[in-house]
Amino acid sequence: MTDTSAFEAMIQSVNRVGVSVSKDIHGFTVLNQDLVFPYLILTLCTKGSARAIYDNQEMTQHTNEVGIIMPGHTMRPLECTDDFTYTRLAISADMLESLKLHIFSHDYEKFHYTPMYQMTDVQAQRLLAVTDLVTIIAEHDEKDFALRREMLLSQLVICYEFLNYYRRDIDKQWQESRYASLFNRFKMLVAEHYKESREVKFYASRLNLTPKHFTKVIRSVANDTPPAKWIDEYVAAQAKRLIETQPNRNIQQIAFTLGFNEPTLFHHYFKRVTGITPAAYRQSIKKEEGK
Repeated sequence: MTDTSAFEAMIQSVNRVGVSVSKDIHGFTVLNQDLVFPYLILTLCTKGSARAIYDNQEMTQHTNEVGIIMPGHTMRPLECTDDFTYTRLAISADMLESLKLHIFSHDYEKFHYTPMYQMTDVQAQRLLAVTDLVTIIAEHDEKDFALRREMLLSQLVICYEFLNYYRRDIDKQWQESRYASLFNRFKMLVAEHYKESREVKFYASRLNLTPKHFTKVIRSVANDTPPAKWIDEYVAAQAKRLIETQPNRNIQQIAFTLGFNEPTLFHHYFKRVTGITPAAYRQSIKKEEGK
């Protein structure tokens, strides 16, 4: 089957039942043109290799490698080997929304950040077996299968969960990398805003996360240290630095510099975090210097 005829068959099937499976497509018909699909497109290379640009990122797909293009994103085919062959699964936007209600894992954005990954021969064959069932169900009319849509969704759920399971190693690496990036952004935000706020929800909102998920993220990359403690320790370190380096400034002035409206608030905050009052800490510094 040529890519042109497969593309036309895909549109007809997606419009009719919400999904389409095209097997054994050979090569690209269009090169160096941006393609934007209103569908989710999954491709599995079964032979050869191909090179394309996905959202300005160049990628090469090899045998047994899965590629996923999310709806509305851009793909530009560049070149492929003469034997390049692939299977394509297309899912309509409407079917995709229904699928999201049925699947167990909801971290869809990972497919945008890591849209391509390698599978084993066995994994590829299992994925193809699922697409075969999708094809069989899609070819029947609703008068044959009154629950055709539900049957298709059940197979797509299996397909999605297979993909999740098969890419668990790369997902772990992606999550660790993503979490590390969030932690670095959190540290930069604290350095910029610690005088303004010492509340977890303030920083969570800046990172577009709920306080609960934000705490989970930070603990996973900060040796189980919750963000509240990390903020406290950072503020305490800044306070100690000012107390040590500015002996001519009184505690009240230092409290105002750190963003505390009341010196008593700073007194209680510093003692809670360090176990000692600011004044006692200053005395300990003087004793050390006097030795």
